[in-house]
Amino acid sequence: MRIGPGQNIGAAVQAQVDAVKGEAERQQSAAAAPPAGAADHFVDAARLDAAGATLPNARALDLGSPLGAVPTAAELQSRAASAAAAGRDQVKADVDHLLESEAVAKLKAVVEPALERLQPVVFSAEGWGASIGVDDGKHPRPFGYGEKKDTIVESDKQWHSTTKHERASIGGHGGPEIVTKDFTTTEEHGIHGRLFGEADGQTVSAAIGAEFEAGKKTTVEDHRGGSTTETFGGTRGRVYGEAGVFGQTLGAEGFAGVDHFQETGAEKDGDESWTALKQQAWGGARGVAKVHTGPTISAQGRGEVGAGYRFEVTQHAPIGGEEAGGLGAVQRVAFDVFVGASAEVEGNAGLTGAGAKVETFAGLRLGVEERASLAADGTELVGGMGRVEGWVGVGAKAEGKVGVDWEHGRVDAKGSVGAALGAGGSLDIGVTIAGEEVLNKTVGEGEPDATDKKTLTTFPRPPKP
Repeated sequence: MRIGPGQNIGAAVQAQVDAVKGEAERQQSAAAAPPAGAADHFVDAARLDAAGATLPNARALDLGSPLGAVPTAAELQSRAASAAAAGRDQVKADVDHLLESEAVAKLKAVVEPALERLQPVVFSAEGWGASIGVDDGKHPRPFGYGEKKDTIVESDKQWHSTTKHERASIGGHGGPEIVTKDFTTTEEHGIHGRLFGEADGQTVSAAIGAEFEAGKKTTVEDHRGGSTTETFGGTRGRVYGEAGVFGQTLGAEGFAGVDHFQETGAEKDGDESWTALKQQAWGGARGVAKVHTGPTISAQGRGEVGAGYRFEVTQHAPIGGEEAGGLGAVQRVAFDVFVGASAEVEGNAGLTGAGAKVETFAGLRLGVEERASLAADGTELVGGMGRVEGWVGVGAKAEGKVGVDWEHGRVDAKGSVGAALGAGGSLDIGVTIAGEEVLNKTVGEGEPDATDKKTLTTFPRPPKP
């Protein structure tokens, strides 16, 4: 049916409906019922006629057949769903075809090796030019600390060493033997030095440095009790520089005086529980200077003259057994005392964080600190610390740090403040989340050791008895 310009729509539709009804009545003898849903296709002609609806003179509306010409809402929805499904299938087929194409295969052959090649550059301390840490003032950095770098030249002709092993026991001869002493003593004296360096194509980094040691050193290893004691009197120092794609570092440190360090540990049989004890007594002068550039730019300087003592105990308890992948809860408690004069200044800034520290002190200082952490194979994943100091003397201290520290491979936030004029004290609070170190040590290389190149907090397993 076609409606011409100016023709009343309602009248035209009604006439068409009447024609359809007449045709239906003529076909009743043949039981020809109208198709199901036909009523859904008819327009309410009466309502259109009442409204006096007409088409514009310039247009005509073709309603087509009165049955099946206008789709229902359900049919429209079904058609849309079918079209969408067909479109998704076609897109998936096109993507699969693209991924299997020769061009993509060639691109993957280039990109995948490149990403694998970049991984050690991005996720390594060498790549950031920060693989050699400096003396933290809590544990000695003996000669050979840079031993993880290749020795280029070494001079030890004036360095003399003797080793003696002593062992005694009672019992035996068919009965139980009780070992009363079993230790090795190494006596060393003189002067020696080494030039060390390394160029690594895998991490695209290079390092070079020199260190020396002059004086006398005695090392006692107690095989029965599982302790190592080192006493050094003299002077030692080192200078170094290293560079990677993402950073560079220049550093120097030195010590002159007497240093006595002892480490004792006992591991329980049958699980991963252990306790480690460390204590250090020293007297003399020591200093540190370091500058690092990269995403984090930092500078550090510290000097101390006087004497100090530090006692530290670390306990590790496994969590979840072997299937937990070496997870453990770690608690570290330390006590220290210092008498003398010290000064320290440190600052760092980068796109991911910033920090600053200034401290100067002269007098007597007592400190107690505790650190609780979740660790994996001895490397801290997340931890918190607190420290309280009491001061008798003159001094001031202020520190604040927050953000991602790429140089040390961690995320941390720390704050401290202190002052004394006659008597006073300081308070430190901090939280740390490990970053790059976890990838390198926990996942890649396994358990850290006591001479780890990084300065990130680690909890090395103590020596076994």
